[in-house]
Amino acid sequence: MRVFKVRMVDSNRCICYDALTKNERGQTMSIGEKIQQFRKAGGLSQEQLADSLNVSRQAVSKWETDQSSPDIENILAISKFFSITTDELLGNGNTNSPPDSTHLLAETKKRIFSDVRRIGRLLFGSIDGKILLIIFSLLCFIAAGTCAIVNFAINRQITWAAYPLISIALGWVVAAPLFFKKLIASLCALTATVPYLYCMDKLTPGPDWFGKLGLPIALVGIVFSWAAYLLFRFAKINAWYKTAIVLLAAGVVVNPAIDYIVGETSALNLSISIFSGLFMSAIFCIIGYIRNKAKSGAK
Repeated sequence: MRVFKVRMVDSNRCICYDALTKNERGQTMSIGEKIQQFRKAGGLSQEQLADSLNVSRQAVSKWETDQSSPDIENILAISKFFSITTDELLGNGNTNSPPDSTHLLAETKKRIFSDVRRIGRLLFGSIDGKILLIIFSLLCFIAAGTCAIVNFAINRQITWAAYPLISIALGWVVAAPLFFKKLIASLCALTATVPYLYCMDKLTPGPDWFGKLGLPIALVGIVFSWAAYLLFRFAKINAWYKTAIVLLAAGVVVNPAIDYIVGETSALNLSISIFSGLFMSAIFCIIGYIRNKAKSGAK
């Protein structure tokens, strides 16, 4: 049986709508389908309904196509506009049934999280990458200037300050692309580690260590960083499993390789490195497996 309701819009016009709970395919109607039914029954366009609810036409369109759902405030406004209860809009249309408190609670949680994200965007999202880079650059400049001034005031020349100055410059070159989400550029900037270590070698008194230690270790770090990036970028597996692979490679391959270059290839160091890599990798694998099972159960 079809139940018809009437809502007086003004003194000359009223609208009638059919409070059906099933669509043409015999399926339970979604909120979007109900909103569309009520709107068309009243002879209203999406723009007219949007004006009445003080929202955009695009918002109404997304509601009706189930691309998004109205929040609590809009649900109340829609129910009031069509003279129906929120249960009739959210539930099965039976006024004798209890209110759909579960759906209302979910919508409330969604609204809270939406407000939190909106506040986050207001606080941080509006800060442009250029502004952050300028702030970072000023901090680097202050740090470098402080080192240089102190060094010059004590020794009347730049001596030990050369090390932090070059280190700060390298850090700026590597970090600057990250403010514009240019991870590849940052990885490319890691190659600056090679000339950096060369300069350190020449500035440091004593025997040269760049060719024997600095260059091989830098190459290991650069190759490992690129391999980790390519893994996270292209591998079609859980992010937790990707992290486990990176930790395993660090413990089983990278650390032993660096120990070999340095000349500290003791059995104890090798065992600790491999055990640490295996242990951390196992933890992330377990977490990834549990999360995958939870997602599968949710579906």
